[in-house]
Order: sequence, then structure tokens, then C-alpha cells
Amino acid sequence: AFFDGHVRALGIGRAADRYPASLVATYRAILDDPGTVEAICEDYRAGATIDRVHDDADIGHRRIACPLLVLWSSRGALPRLYGDVLEVWRPWAERMSGRGIPGSHFFAEDEPDLTAQELVTFLPQRSRSYTTNEVSRPTTS
Repeated sequence: AFFDGHVRALGIGRAADRYPASLVATYRAILDDPGTVEAICEDYRAGATIDRVHDDADIGHRRIACPLLVLWSSRGALPRLYGDVLEVWRPWAERMSGRGIPGSHFFAEDEPDLTAQELVTFLPQRSRSYTTNEVSRPTTS
């Protein structure tokens, strides 16, 4: 029911040439795994609770220092809910770029060439390697 009522509504399978039956079957089979379902639920739970608390605590104290590429579905919920999606990230990221990709929630599958081009354009520009734990702290005066 979740797959047919939610995942399909998010767009899987809309672009028929991008979704062979074997791919759709794989997506559906993943949701038969109780561990995967638990992980999805825990991710959403954390996003609505402790992740939000941690994010709010970081504002003004910690920012993502490495270059950040933000991509999202231009036809999905993010632009409708938040307007300028990049503006949502500004309090947490120093150097950021990104754009909405035309397609469903599964824009990487819907528009693989465009998604890949965004990544190819973004990645070679990085002149310094960063670790995932690297953050900057504003200086206090």
C-alpha cells in the first residue's frame, strides 16, 4: 500500500523510458525488508525531532564549511513548501550552489543526464579536500 499509494505518487514510473520493470520491482522489494522500513521511519522521526533540535542549535554557531551542492525536484514539494530552497540552506552553509531539477521526487532517475551534468560541473571545482566533520565557527568579538 505504501509503495502504490505514496512512492508511485512521488513519481516513480512516470517517465516510462527511465523506469524499466526490473527497477520498479527493486524499489518495491526494498520496502519488503523490515530493516529498510525501520530505517526510513527512523530517518523521518529524527528529521522531525532531534535533527531539528540540533539544526536549530547550530544556527549562528556552526556552518558547513565545504562546498555544498543542493539539488531537488523543481516539481516536488520543496519549492511549494519553502519557496527558495537554497535560502533554507543559507544559515548552515558558507559556499553553496544548486538548483531544482525538472522531474519527480526521483529526479536522478527522471533526468539522469542533467543530474550528472550538475555533479560533473560541481565536483572538479573543488580545490581543497574536506572531511565530512569539518565545520566553521564564527569568530566572537
